[in-house]
Amino acid sequence: MSESHHDADFDNDNHDLHEIEQRIRAAGSYVRVSDDLRPRTLEAARSVCDDTLLERRMGGFFVCVLLMFCLASPVVELLGDYQSRFSGATSVEVHRKAAELSRRSDIGPQWGMCEAFSQLRQTQASRFRLPR
Repeated sequence: MSESHHDADFDNDNHDLHEIEQRIRAAGSYVRVSDDLRPRTLEAARSVCDDTLLERRMGGFFVCVLLMFCLASPVVELLGDYQSRFSGATSVEVHRKAAELSRRSDIGPQWGMCEAFSQLRQTQASRFRLPR
């Protein structure tokens, strides 16, 4: 490209820019800013910031809930295992077992209760015994 052709392109570009600037200046007298534009703009910006803050807080809340769930579910499962391991017979079951032993062995209800209680204690001891 020759230097004179390059200068001509620069002049055309410069002329185009000058024309655009004139149009912008001329349009300035047509555009009127309302008195409440700034307060409305600020209010819109605050609203967006408040929404963003709310989204962050809700996101943090849900992350905390998810983390608590992830930590609590193994603990609940572990407690369930311990509950089944350490739970004993109810009084109704012990009385039923005592009545059954009393009838089957032809002993009195007091000795049936004593035998049922002894069997319950042996069962509990075997549950708590550490494996070797």
